Amino acid sequence: MDGDVCADPDLRALDARLRWLLTSHGERVAPGSTFIEPDEAWFSRRNQCAFQSDQRRCLAGAYAERRHLADALQPPPAPAVHGSCGTGFPGVRLAIGSDSVAAYDDQGRIIALGALQAQPVWREYVSVRRSAKEVRFTTIDGATIRCSLQKAR
Repeated sequence: MDGDVCADPDLRALDARLRWLLTSHGERVAPGSTFIEPDEAWFSRRNQCAFQSDQRRCLAGAYAERRHLADALQPPPAPAVHGSCGTGFPGVRLAIGSDSVAAYDDQGRIIALGALQAQPVWREYVSVRRSAKEVRFTTIDGATIRCSLQKAR
């Protein structure tokens, strides 16, 4: 799959950006978060695109998912939504975008990140369901965390 990424200028540029962001801002990911896929696991899943009939769409979906992480690693915007995610994270900030949701702990580290819309061919590590009162993050393995939403302070 690396050859396919290197042959595509857009994927190659995104791959380089992701590598730089994860190296330079990796401390912004909460250690051991179940709801952030580790790099090694993501690369392993990305390599499974080699077995898909539409490898290009699979890779595009894989990188679209990782782009959400790259975006979330940037200094978070002033989140409009505060919430509580289970007993372990009583005071989170949620950045709700048009295609993804990121949850940040009180130290500004990402504790959960997921896509609001599924990509064709590629299955996201974390999917998100949002209602007026909560955001629910669910991993590919079925682990779930629910964040109740509060009005902005």
